[in-house]
Amino acid sequence: EANPNVLMFGTDLPSTRARKVYSDQDFYSVIEVLGEYEAEKVFSQNALNFYGLENTSA
Repeated sequence: EANPNVLMFGTDLPSTRARKVYSDQDFYSVIEVLGEYEAEKVFSQNALNFYGLENTSA
């Protein structure tokens, strides 16, 4: 089990060396597994907190 409070989503796009290349389904899988609230942490809020940045989106 993973803790969504300490995860950050990342890719190495446009990588061509990976055995499994990135797919949009990878993004949606995170939402399906964690739910929208927890996925928002993984996709955005955790990185903002880690780097000490403010969320400037509306």
